Amino acid sequence: MSTLVDQLLKKSEIKDLEKKQLDILTKFIPGGFVIQRADESCSFKYISEGFANMFGYTLEEFMEVSGGTMKGIADVGNETETITQIEDHLKDGDAYCIQYRVKCRDGSWKFVEDRGQKIANSDGDDEYWCVVLDIDEAKKIGRKGTSSDSREKANVG
Repeated sequence: MSTLVDQLLKKSEIKDLEKKQLDILTKFIPGGFVIQRADESCSFKYISEGFANMFGYTLEEFMEVSGGTMKGIADVGNETETITQIEDHLKDGDAYCIQYRVKCRDGSWKFVEDRGQKIANSDGDDEYWCVVLDIDEAKKIGRKGTSSDSREKANVG
């Protein structure tokens, strides 16, 4: 394991028992589950194995490639607009639902739907709890026969 991965995994604030419970729970979630810090970094506190596998990575590989944050691996289009949309929902404690692409291990891009909500943890700190679903096939079916989005056609591979 590389030094970066060691550092990222050691920074985990998830207690061992909580991690074991989350690992068991997330095996039943189609797609993946992520807990991120609700600060400017939005760095990962927890990633389910299914989340990393969805993109062809092991958990360790995903942490190394992403740098410990979705910003390192996701294409959310206009990032400022996306963050504004999420923040608007989170101000009122609402859940959010956004779609974006994530770069896979083989270099291709996969569309996902990210459904999340800001939650106060047991220490009183805010964090984002997110379920991420693979919607790539549905997006491809929806795009067949249309030519309205040249950006998607040029970048999806």
